[in-house]
Amino acid sequence: MAGGVHVEAMSAATKIPVATLQALFLLIASVNDTNVVHRGGSDGSELAKNRAAFFLNAGGTAQPDWLDLAKIIHSEFIARNLSAGGSDDLLAGTLFVHDAMRLEVSPISAEKGNGATY
Repeated sequence: MAGGVHVEAMSAATKIPVATLQALFLLIASVNDTNVVHRGGSDGSELAKNRAAFFLNAGGTAQPDWLDLAKIIHSEFIARNLSAGGSDDLLAGTLFVHDAMRLEVSPISAEKGNGATY
């Protein structure tokens, strides 16, 4: 379910950076990020999940003041030394797969160089 939501968020957004932020909050709210647990224990993990869920329930990047709310949550994470590195890594992998799905690969030939076209 979560993977489909991330792709849907990326497809629905008008700007990829906004979609990636929405996807990041979705990941933080839904996965057990071991980097957050390492830095903040179970309390830090619960806080991160709750704040991400709050952001999403408030409308996520579709609500008018989304950037202000994202900055407030970011400041809360910094104050508690929380870093969602695991969620960041999952997002990077998601973006890689998203881009790879758009890549058309043809057999390598002298005319086409490496065979990849966009």
